[in-house]
Amino acid sequence: MAERIINKTCRACKQTKPISEFYKNHRSRGGYFGKCKTCHIQYVMTYRQTERGRAVYRKANRKCKQTEKGKSRKKRYRKSDKGRRAACKYASTYRKTEKGKLRRKNQRIRNLHKFQAREAVRHAVRGGKLPRADALKCSCGNQAKHYHHHNGYDKAHWLDVVPICVPCHGSTFI
Repeated sequence: MAERIINKTCRACKQTKPISEFYKNHRSRGGYFGKCKTCHIQYVMTYRQTERGRAVYRKANRKCKQTEKGKSRKKRYRKSDKGRRAACKYASTYRKTEKGKLRRKNQRIRNLHKFQAREAVRHAVRGGKLPRADALKCSCGNQAKHYHHHNGYDKAHWLDVVPICVPCHGSTFI
């Protein structure tokens, strides 16, 4: 039967201390770190003062603000084809989960007036009361993509819509 280690020598301060003064580490041969707790804490504190240590600590905790370089890289990725495909794939799989279905149901309940207004416009287009939005021009001259409820979503204004293109629709909420 193997002997149980009671004392261990710290490789930093070279002092022999009881095993309770060392952190456990399943990767090491003896099952404990080579440095005692006080030396290990001192090492970690000095490492976090370095640029590399700050970056590792930020990444591990994710509580610190992201750097400008990281933000710009993330933005470029989202705009790339690969990023857009990944976002679409995530969104489609999320919609199929119970959490996604529940979220969509709650959104519909919270914004019931918006859903009803959109449905009324869709039925009016199908019934021929309104022309298709993509057959009309936006006020800027571009081809319209969809309708915009500019007077709100009240029942009186359900069919009071304006054809609008995607860039103009995005700028109306800024």
